[in-house]
Amino acid sequence: MSIVQRLLAAAAAIALVLFVTITTMRTESQYQKFAPASEVVGQFMKLAFDERKPQEAALKYLSPDFVDHDPAVTGTRDSVIARLNSLDWSTSVPRSDVKHIVAEGDYVVIHHFLVRKPGDRGIAAVDIFRAKNGLLVEHWDVMQPMPEQSVNAAPMF
Repeated sequence: MSIVQRLLAAAAAIALVLFVTITTMRTESQYQKFAPASEVVGQFMKLAFDERKPQEAALKYLSPDFVDHDPAVTGTRDSVIARLNSLDWSTSVPRSDVKHIVAEGDYVVIHHFLVRKPGDRGIAAVDIFRAKNGLLVEHWDVMQPMPEQSVNAAPMF
């Protein structure tokens, strides 16, 4: 193979790589539609807790076929909205103080200090979310009430 043929072959390979790369690049709207799961969870928590708009957050970020495994609700998106609406959002609680976030693929785990009612000691909570196509589609949680006293010298957070 002559030097010209080698150069043409290399140029063709580079052109093919560039073509495949350019035609498969995502647009900004595609990135927004398929945002990483941690971004979706973060935006949901921000709107629901920080901005005090839980119903708006649920309607925006929970899939219509959302499944919740919490035994305190029937498991649908509507039951989660009803639960959130049953809380008194006119005070500084409910509030969530996120301590740790772990994300892998479509799953996001939040370890946070959760206070639901004024005067409550609070809860050490772990919420696990699964996201798909830019929406939250599934949720599990584990709750541990904050004790008045602990024999363990290590703090819960």
